[in-house]
Amino acid sequence: MGQLQSSQEDDDAIPQVLQKANNNQPLQSNNKKQEQITVLLLGPGESGKSTLFKQIQYLYNQGIALETKRKALKDVVYSNIIENMRSLIEATHMYNWPIENSENREIAHLISDSNLKIEELEDIGWAERIERLWNDKGIQTAITNAEKFQIYDSATYLFENIRRLCCQGYTPTVEDLIHTRIKTLGINDVTFSLAENNNINNTNGRTLRLVDVGGQRNERKKWLHLFSEVNAIVFMISLSEFDLTCYEATDTKRLEESRTVLESIANNSLFQDTPFVLLFNKVDILEQKLQKKSFKNYFPEFQGNETNSTMKEKILL
Repeated sequence: MGQLQSSQEDDDAIPQVLQKANNNQPLQSNNKKQEQITVLLLGPGESGKSTLFKQIQYLYNQGIALETKRKALKDVVYSNIIENMRSLIEATHMYNWPIENSENREIAHLISDSNLKIEELEDIGWAERIERLWNDKGIQTAITNAEKFQIYDSATYLFENIRRLCCQGYTPTVEDLIHTRIKTLGINDVTFSLAENNNINNTNGRTLRLVDVGGQRNERKKWLHLFSEVNAIVFMISLSEFDLTCYEATDTKRLEESRTVLESIANNSLFQDTPFVLLFNKVDILEQKLQKKSFKNYFPEFQGNETNSTMKEKILL
């Protein structure tokens, strides 16, 4: 492996790896490509790659920084609301956590039977209904036990802001879209000038191409043809998912999946001289979870101190 760095904060790690990529000789002989640095965002599904991608777009006044783009993504926010609530409702049936209020059961029936259309969420009346359902004991029991089923990290954020989100004339904020799950299919990329970032010494007039590819298992085959163009890699791992299983294989822990994928990339001979950042993500959620549950209950072989600030660095070792 080339220069490997690990970090819990992308503010320092990413500019450093970009500087190293800027100094490296490009892999291609084509002059046009020599002026461009390609950084590949890799990691399993739900690791936070696409969230980082959106944040970088915002910093460089692209993507969700543009109001027209945010307006176009309103239906994605509403789709996330419906999908998350359906997951919660299904969990109440699967694990016998009954929705207590009869009116809330009627609302749940309408949502789970696919009768609720995205455009209806512009009605404040639906915001009030969903808010009541969210506060029902059955749904609250489900979200408290979210590790038992598949649901987005953003669920609590969406439902706690439901009255603001579900109204006429709503335009998603940047924060709304950061909390919105958009499954990456295929390849997304953004290109910008390194000269715009004061933290990077840009003497060659190069541009940076940041590439985000899908992390789910059926999307990883698309990674292969990008490997020959890579000048640097950022590999993301969500530390908070130690208690969760994969969407594609519910018998596989997500953290184990991250470690397996990381090893396959780190041991690839193509990247022997490639700058590499290992970025630990969702540390704040990890800290919240460790206040309620033990990491060792899911990984008994872990011998570290769960209350020690350095334990996050030891999880994958």
